[in-house]
Amino acid sequence: MRDASCARSGCSFEADRVGFSKAVHSQVKFAQERKVFMRLQSADDTGAIRHARRSRVHAYPQSPSSHIRTVQTPARKVRPEPGALPGEYAPPDRERRSFVEQPLSTPSPSRGVLLLLPIAAITALAARSFYHGVSADGSWLAYVWTGLFAVLFGWILFGFAKATFGFFARVTRTGASEDVTDDGSALPKTAIAMPIYNEDPCRVFAAIESMAESLENTVHGESFELFILSDTQRPDVHAREEELYQEIRRNPAYGGRIFYRRRIKNLRRKAGNIADFCERWGHRYTYLAVVDADSVLTAHALVALVRRMEREPKLGILQAPNTLAGGASLFARLQQFASSVYGPVFATGQRIWCGADDNYYGHNAVIRMAPFIEHCGLPELPGKPPFGGEILSHDFVEAALMRRGGWEVRMADDLDGSFEEAPPTLSDFLDRDRRWCQGNLQHLRLLFANGLRPMSRVHFASGALSYLAAPLWLLFLVTGIAMSEAHSYAYAWAGQNRSLLALSLCLLFIPKIYGLLLLLGNPRRVDAHGGALCAIASVLFETGVSIVMAPIMMLAHTQHIVGIISGRAVGWKPQQRETQSEGAWRHAWRRYWRATLLGIAASVALWFLTPSLVWWMLPVVGSLVFAIPLVALSNQPRWGGRARNAGLLLVPTETEPPRVLRRFTRIRTAA
Repeated sequence: MRDASCARSGCSFEADRVGFSKAVHSQVKFAQERKVFMRLQSADDTGAIRHARRSRVHAYPQSPSSHIRTVQTPARKVRPEPGALPGEYAPPDRERRSFVEQPLSTPSPSRGVLLLLPIAAITALAARSFYHGVSADGSWLAYVWTGLFAVLFGWILFGFAKATFGFFARVTRTGASEDVTDDGSALPKTAIAMPIYNEDPCRVFAAIESMAESLENTVHGESFELFILSDTQRPDVHAREEELYQEIRRNPAYGGRIFYRRRIKNLRRKAGNIADFCERWGHRYTYLAVVDADSVLTAHALVALVRRMEREPKLGILQAPNTLAGGASLFARLQQFASSVYGPVFATGQRIWCGADDNYYGHNAVIRMAPFIEHCGLPELPGKPPFGGEILSHDFVEAALMRRGGWEVRMADDLDGSFEEAPPTLSDFLDRDRRWCQGNLQHLRLLFANGLRPMSRVHFASGALSYLAAPLWLLFLVTGIAMSEAHSYAYAWAGQNRSLLALSLCLLFIPKIYGLLLLLGNPRRVDAHGGALCAIASVLFETGVSIVMAPIMMLAHTQHIVGIISGRAVGWKPQQRETQSEGAWRHAWRRYWRATLLGIAASVALWFLTPSLVWWMLPVVGSLVFAIPLVALSNQPRWGGRARNAGLLLVPTETEPPRVLRRFTRIRTAA
């Protein structure tokens, strides 16, 4: 078997059962086959042995090679045999690209930034009106309360504006992308990379096999190669990964286009994993499709993304909107229903608002390989974690660097077929948010980095504010209670202020109405969600549960912020993706007893200090008091199943699942 263009030397190697001879070139970068790697132990070139042990790249051939010889050949593209990793480094006649750390240490307004001006003006008017309602005596609390109101009202108005853009754009079909007709012509070579870290191997390989099979059923199967990029550290999980890889590569249809490699040193986590892949194999591919361990994409979605990239030569990243699927617990089903009904409104609003300055969410997107390597090398931030060190939320930064390099980043909001799984429980959701929270707060250090576009700075600020809003809401409530205690309930919560707060609540819930109206206007989507009555009941149910759960999440996010500010950095842990029905009550008690205690203490304090506010604060303190049963019940698949049997929270991915999801479920169940 010939090795494809090995390490700049132009040499190719064919392996034998006997072992390597002394003619093995000293620039061999890694072993393509496990047998070859084992036989290096008996070779004379000890330098090659040491490097092979460091690289530790596993790939298993389908048939043993017959003899050894070293051949000097001109650089040429060699099709790898099934199961063999393709050529690692670029051949001599092609320059090897390497990631270069981009300096991040001032810059024309774009359309998205200009759209913020009316939002800022309306916020200023609302804040002025709010201040006049509480500033009769010029108390310093009035200034604090008004400042908090201004930030939170502006944040709510910002989300409402995006949803409004999305709603009217979908109704009028403004700026809708014209889907590129697939004429069957050849596509450029595209790598589908799935970075994993101690994930469930059965879930990973079920997703890879279902996507490979979906692509095989098209005429474009040969244009895509799939890579499992493992950073797994647990020996048992690693062994299972290798076992499943040996099984999947035996498939004669697509086994030769699926590859697996494992890094020993997990430098820079997921971003480092992707960078390592791009430097070693990026020269072979025009595009890179990044997927997560919980991602599944249809062949239509993958082909459409690549076709659109081909049509727009300045497009650097094209992000597909993600639809949540596969949830069993009540909490997961609530998330995937919200994703299905409200998600399209916000996705379209994001596209209208951002244009070519959109964002990248780290997975289920297609990236143009050459500019990604040229412009998106991530630096380490000075200082120690949590605010220094490795950039955790690398995707936002990579999108900003791509825009700084002159390449477009867009959202394909009209594209279906991009799926991922929701966290099964509230605790898993909050654990994931803890990592994202630290990464988004790191972005505050990049707000004034050299050369970034204004919209990239807005993305950084809005990402951080999405987490900072939780402690700001808590401070707003506490300040309002203090105002009532220092003055009077009637003074602090005057009719004018109550009207502004009511307006804020309307701005929060109108996007849900947008999503429901668009759903009811599409008969096929209505049927997929269980019918009109079930859809309306599901929206009301989801809204009620989200109101009840909001104070618990507010308190948890506040704890995240306090922990990060106090210097507690998050570790790198695999995400829990399976619903655990056992011990739900015990887990809820262990994790949320403090919230219950705080709710009881707040209720008692309000009763004695400001009894007039008890009924106003009941939704907040009541949620905290009953946090344990609320979390325990929402985490159990039994209640998710009861909701489904009642016709609530139905989504198309379960009533009309696409073939790739059905195949994924069958493979995963049989494993």
